[in-house]
Amino acid sequence: MFSIAIFRKLGFDMAGYSRMAGALFNTLTLLLVWFIPWRWFAVRGAASLGGPVLYMLCLPLQFYAASGLETSLYTFLVAASAGAIMWAGASSARCTAAFFLLLLTALTRPEGTIFCV
Repeated sequence: MFSIAIFRKLGFDMAGYSRMAGALFNTLTLLLVWFIPWRWFAVRGAASLGGPVLYMLCLPLQFYAASGLETSLYTFLVAASAGAIMWAGASSARCTAAFFLLLLTALTRPEGTIFCV
């Protein structure tokens, strides 16, 4: 909401910015859905496209992203948090970064607290 207010103050269309941000986060989530199994679970070949194809077939998520709702940001933060937790290992700085993503997830939507706890 804060970024929408900033772009509104700069003279941009709020609905257009929301749709653009929704498309951006939807694309980033699609890349994360492919990258996480590829990087940490060594899924290669045609099997590596299973997650992205299923993500693209989830039509409500595509509708929410096209309409500019915060759902695409939320799914991006959940996927990024999962990737950050696997990336963190035992490093305290990386764990702090993962916790920060979980905090942003909790701030985005009320049910994000489930992931943070």
